[in-house]
Amino acid sequence: MPGLYADIHAPAQPGDYPVITLTFGRGWSIGDRSQLSALSHYLASRGVVAVNGEHRTLLRLSRVSSMAGEVACLAAAAPHLAADHLTRPDPPVWLLGYSSGAHLTALATLTDRPLPPRCPHGPAEIAGMIGLGGPYDLDDLWNGGVPDYFFDAEALTEQLPVLAPLVQRGDLAAMQFYLRVLTGASPDDAAEWGDLNPLSLADRYPERSFLLVTGDEDELIFPLHSERFAEALQTGGHHVSLEVVPHTNHAALTDPERVGEVIRAFVDGAS
Repeated sequence: MPGLYADIHAPAQPGDYPVITLTFGRGWSIGDRSQLSALSHYLASRGVVAVNGEHRTLLRLSRVSSMAGEVACLAAAAPHLAADHLTRPDPPVWLLGYSSGAHLTALATLTDRPLPPRCPHGPAEIAGMIGLGGPYDLDDLWNGGVPDYFFDAEALTEQLPVLAPLVQRGDLAAMQFYLRVLTGASPDDAAEWGDLNPLSLADRYPERSFLLVTGDEDELIFPLHSERFAEALQTGGHHVSLEVVPHTNHAALTDPERVGEVIRAFVDGAS
C-alpha cells in the first residue's frame, strides 16, 4: 500500500518455497520491520521467502482494525513481491506475527473483513498463522491490567503527550484507556469488540493451521494467552501446534536460534 514498505528475504535461487509474511510488535504503538530482520534472514537461509512488512501504528494515527487490514494487504501482496524467487504461481501464504503483531495476524487470518481500499491486490490464499508471544485475549488485558514495563512510555509519550499520565502508571486504568484508543471500543460494544478479539473468532476458517509459540519465562504476555487460544482453536476445528520454548522471555521470541527451526518444521509439516 502507499507509504508502507516490505523487505524480501529469499534463497539465492528461485524454487518452490513457502512464503511467510512477518509483522512486528511493540504494543501496536511503535516499532518497525527491523525488529524481525534477523528472523527473516534466517528463514530465507532455510528455504523460505520471507516478506517482512510494515503497518501503520498508533503513532501513525492508526487503529487496530486498520492495522489488521494492512497486515491482510501484506499477505495479499506477498505472492507478487516474492514472484521473482518462486517457481510456483500463487503460493499459499503464512502469516507470522510477534507480540501485538501476532494479535494482528490472528485477526487477518480469522476474519473476512474487506481489504483496505488502497490495497492493490486481491485476497491471498492464506495457509495459516504463526504467532510468537501474542496477546490473543483482549478481555484478559482489559480486566488484568499491565505491568509497568508494558508501555515504552518514553517513546510513546514523546509523540503523544496526552497519554503520559496513564501509560506511565502501568495499571488497570492505563490498559483500559489504551485499549479504547487502539480499538475505539470496549467490552460493552460486544459485536465490535468481539471482531477485534482473536479468542472470540477461533471457530472461523478451520482449514487454516496455527503454530503458537510462547516462552516459559515470558514476563509480558504470559503463556496462558497462547494456551487458551490454542484450546479455542482446536475446539473450532483448526490444526494447532503449541510450542513452549524453555528458558525464554518475551524479547527472546524473535531470536531465530530459539524459534527458527520450530517455524520451519511446522510449515514443512503443514504444507
